[in-house]
Amino acid sequence: IDLVKYKPEYSWVGNKIRRQIDFSMSCFSNNFIANKSFVDTINYEDIEYIEESEFDFDKAVVPKKDGSFFKKYLEPIIIVGSTLVTVFLLFTVRSS
Repeated sequence: IDLVKYKPEYSWVGNKIRRQIDFSMSCFSNNFIANKSFVDTINYEDIEYIEESEFDFDKAVVPKKDGSFFKKYLEPIIIVGSTLVTVFLLFTVRSS
């Protein structure tokens, strides 16, 4: 028996992480190949316990948690808005 492929992958599903593990194994005596895929959903906080394996092949790249509404939208709007106000005031005060 030979383990041909073992690949865990993570992706976001709402507030949880979807873990999909694909693996293939083959048996040389009768040319049998088995492909299987397992999927489960876990909490983001539990990943550190799941990834705490001593085997490197059992680890995958964990996606970073998406930022909140403030980090995604409000913060850039505030930065661009304050920059525009600063430039406007610079030229308005300077021309007076």
